[in-house]
Amino acid sequence: MLTILILTYANSSRFQDYGGTTIHIRTGYKCFYQDEISHLLGFDSLCLSMGWVWFFHLGKLVVQERRDNDFPIKHIDYNELIIRNGLTNRVEQFQCSNVAITSGEYADSGNTSNRLFGYNYNALTRYSLAGTQTTMYSNVNGYDNRQRPFAYLTYHAGILGIAYYDLNPALHHVARQETEDNYSYILSSYYVIPFTEPDVTRFKFDKKKTITINPYICSKKNAGGINIANARNNTAPRYYGNGNFYNYTEIDSELNQYEGLYTGHAGHSVVTYNSVTGKLQTYEFYSQSGNFKANFKKFVKVNEDVILEIEVAELITNPLQRIHIDNFPYYDIDSKDFIIESLSFNYFDKTTILKIRMI
Repeated sequence: MLTILILTYANSSRFQDYGGTTIHIRTGYKCFYQDEISHLLGFDSLCLSMGWVWFFHLGKLVVQERRDNDFPIKHIDYNELIIRNGLTNRVEQFQCSNVAITSGEYADSGNTSNRLFGYNYNALTRYSLAGTQTTMYSNVNGYDNRQRPFAYLTYHAGILGIAYYDLNPALHHVARQETEDNYSYILSSYYVIPFTEPDVTRFKFDKKKTITINPYICSKKNAGGINIANARNNTAPRYYGNGNFYNYTEIDSELNQYEGLYTGHAGHSVVTYNSVTGKLQTYEFYSQSGNFKANFKKFVKVNEDVILEIEVAELITNPLQRIHIDNFPYYDIDSKDFIIESLSFNYFDKTTILKIRMI
């Protein structure tokens, strides 16, 4: 589901959360509409950030997850259907282990003495828990993509009708560039007593083995945010409910100590259902899920590819399936499936040429 509005809100148990009941949807369709980007750019950015692939098949637009393990399996009997075959190994010069997805930023007033998202310390240097965000996938390093600079919000009715939120500034993890060659994955925590909870570098991702995906990030001017001091504010035109606001400022210093602003890509507008937890999830929790891993795993490359080109005495027009070859005489591939990389067919003689890759 693609949301229209940004929404940060407490007291909803329907969403997956860090021990609380917070909904935190960082962007909405309106952010990109007001940025006046093209429909194609918005759609393509959505697919990039989610790990989806889109293409046209027989005159229809197809959008699907990049992972291929959900494709149906088509069995082809070598003895009965294969006319000819050729086997090759494809060795890529570029070996990729990580995927980095540019994911916008969190901003607050920047006031060194009083700001919403707070600080942590490392070697006597103070670091803001706000800043730019990178969502990671890796098949060589651990990661968890716990990125927002707070754990959850707690709603209070307040007095005189002015409700407010308490912001719990617990641990979060941020992928920041440490050197020209590396991303570092930082464990950041809000300090209570300065210097007692230092920054800890948990993992490093070699940028030379990293694909960086850059979906469109909405502008700060058309981004949204929240004022935790007035949790039910809906005063137009700035506020539209529950302390959420749009179109405020491009200048961080114009935010007050109770306000936070956040940008992001179209994936941050998406709410999906997690069948494992039985709850709705925002992009942050999607990026921690098995589904995210399965989709972005397809970007990485560490091994040689085994490629078969076969001509089949059968008309095959659907590329959205896995191929299993029965009775292959030259190699033991009974336990292996292939995905279709290219396909061409001849209606007249009812034959098909497939280039398929072992998975």
